[in-house]
Amino acid sequence: MSAPEPVVVANGVVSVLSNGENVRQARDDGTLMTSTDRIITKTGNAVLYALDAATGKELWSSGDLIVSWTHLSGLALSYGRIYVTVFDSRVYSFGLKE
Repeated sequence: MSAPEPVVVANGVVSVLSNGENVRQARDDGTLMTSTDRIITKTGNAVLYALDAATGKELWSSGDLIVSWTHLSGLALSYGRIYVTVFDSRVYSFGLKE
């Protein structure tokens, strides 16, 4: 999991977001990247994982459903749903199994 955000735990499920952000600060030649360079270069997609809180076993993954990356957005939990916001201003909502 690359660049995980803080987790949310509910009903024995740990929800964690791999943010897809390009965390490299420098190019291969050692020169520093600008924020624009980091946005354009090698960003991926965020991936939401649901893990069993007791075992750490992966229960579910959003795979490539989230098409953008996020930066320090974290997760929100409300009424059995997990919310994720991403760079292109989309909000994703995933239901938790009760």
